[in-house]
Amino acid sequence: MRNVINWYFDFWKALYLRYKELKSSYGKDRAKVLIKKEVKKQIPETKFSDKALQKRRRRLRKFISFLIVSAKLK
Repeated sequence: MRNVINWYFDFWKALYLRYKELKSSYGKDRAKVLIKKEVKKQIPETKFSDKALQKRRRRLRKFISFLIVSAKLK
């Protein structure tokens, strides 16, 4: 389980760093679009639609929020 948690944090950290890199050149909104396109290139289209990706991101955000809250409670 710990490896999965580390992977999620590493994944989002990499996305955030890439976003910051693109934001300086393309602006906030365009950088988000480019990040989304880069992620979609890595994932087969038959596996994930836009709605499925949105649902996964929503679940991941909830999971990370849960981890942060549970870490604060300790």
